[in-house]
Amino acid sequence: TYIFRGFGIVLSHTIFSGLAGYYYVKGIVKKKSLWIKGLLIAGLLHALFNYFNVSEVSGFSLGYVNVLLLAGGLWWLLRLIKDKKSLRIFR
Repeated sequence: TYIFRGFGIVLSHTIFSGLAGYYYVKGIVKKKSLWIKGLLIAGLLHALFNYFNVSEVSGFSLGYVNVLLLAGGLWWLLRLIKDKKSLRIFR
């Protein structure tokens, strides 16, 4: 699990900071406080990631649940980036 944690930590920070950054920039463009939403989302996902890294159920590590968490976070980030309406903020 140490190898997965090594790669997972890098990937998780990339995804979570990408989500926070997306809402930060969108908030600047739309003149709203969306950075709070992005920070809360990133913080919640980060807390879940850390929780699953250290949790066990009947001797089985829950660290593998992070694969689903990271896949879901990456899907969410890519969906936001690919959304035609959200790309208008960069024009």
